[in-house]
Amino acid sequence: MSTGTVDTRSQEKAPLWWGLIAIAIGVLIVLQALGVLTISEVHAPTWIGALGGLVFVLAGAAIVIQGLGGAPAATGELPASAPVWMRAAQYLLVLSVFIAFAMIASWIALGPGPREFGASLGGVDAPASGVIGRVAFGFGAVICWLCAAGVSVSGLRRLQGRPSA
Repeated sequence: MSTGTVDTRSQEKAPLWWGLIAIAIGVLIVLQALGVLTISEVHAPTWIGALGGLVFVLAGAAIVIQGLGGAPAATGELPASAPVWMRAAQYLLVLSVFIAFAMIASWIALGPGPREFGASLGGVDAPASGVIGRVAFGFGAVICWLCAAGVSVSGLRRLQGRPSA
């Protein structure tokens, strides 16, 4: 019989578990990219696959830091009482995730060689033009680079104790 109360201890540990799961997934992707594991066919350079896996590792580590630092789930922001090293590590991890996304999207948009893209509309799958796919990833890359710049400025201001704009 349920009393309707929530076990706060399990809620406090949830970010740690989610972060560790993300890290484990990232390690598997990196191992796949490096050819240590064969989970599926790889159609990208090793560094792209490894960078994709690293995104999961970095994001997972940021989530673990949020959990260890007591960040509320709603905002993910570390409390003022969190140590400076924890704030700096979280900032660098989040910045690294945006930079990695931007690098991957930039390579897809601008890198050498052919690209194959697919599109789906109303449940109907169809091949998409390489130009359209590259342009779409180009826009995505620009957005990711702008986000990385924003995270950089905002994070540095917070680490210096100034409010971000």
